[in-house]
Amino acid sequence: MYGDEEIIKKRVAAGDAKLHNINSTVKIDGVDYSFNRREFDFGISMIVPEAFEEIPEQIAQMKFPSVYRPKTILANEGCRVCLAFNDIEPLSEAIDIEVLEFRSYIKKIRPANVFFTHGIYDLPSGMRIGHYDYSYPVANGDLYNITFLTNLADMGLLGGFICPAEAKDKWEPLVRQMIQSIELIEVKNNVW
Repeated sequence: MYGDEEIIKKRVAAGDAKLHNINSTVKIDGVDYSFNRREFDFGISMIVPEAFEEIPEQIAQMKFPSVYRPKTILANEGCRVCLAFNDIEPLSEAIDIEVLEFRSYIKKIRPANVFFTHGIYDLPSGMRIGHYDYSYPVANGDLYNITFLTNLADMGLLGGFICPAEAKDKWEPLVRQMIQSIELIEVKNNVW
């Protein structure tokens, strides 16, 4: 019996790994997502869902009404799940401190947010990417956000992934892999 239980656990773990792996097609809320590396004009490439498209400015203004909205926003059909990027001032070498400062600022202006984890991804390339995640209430439910920040050649990069909170368990492991797939590339035509 014990041997069977171990085999079942291993099969379940292998199945879970496939369900949460950007190297395979993943079904989330009835939609199949495949992932491919995409290059961005501001100097990175990243593995992202193939189906995510840049949203038009008019929709961006509705989804992010602030004048400080992200400059690049990719979203799934219906714009319920999105990946956004913005340029910021270059970060200090102490990215771990920067993460805590960003997180504290968000906590101060939105005390209802529920924070989960924070930390640094040290990539094999030497790139360091800070991250933190949280959920927050909106009019029609809760949203889940993973925010990440790093330095590029001549600026800082602030990114965020937002999805409905009920989809957190499906998206979170994928987004963490996406963040860790970031690579610096030569800036071809910096639109920022």
